[in-house]
Amino acid sequence: MADACAREGGGRAAAIVGEMTSSRVRCNEAKRGQGAGLESVGGATWAWQWGDYPGFKNICFFDTVGERAIVVFTNGDRGARVYERVVPARGGIDHPTFLFA
Repeated sequence: MADACAREGGGRAAAIVGEMTSSRVRCNEAKRGQGAGLESVGGATWAWQWGDYPGFKNICFFDTVGERAIVVFTNGDRGARVYERVVPARGGIDHPTFLFA
């Protein structure tokens, strides 16, 4: 994603993505950037963030170097059950974040 921002002219967007995806905190295998969780899987580093609100469960992942991303919005308290199936089925990657989120 940072590379994609750089190709599009870089500047502020690339700097923001760079900050979001720079590892700041590590706890066992879990890492956090500024505002995003980070995981290494499938030879790539993925940034992720979830939303967990009454009646809504959401998640997004983006490859920090490539141009791959997936976002799932649900409108139910059991939405995590939906995105935990949709993300691996659509993206072909079983993200370890689901053990944490």
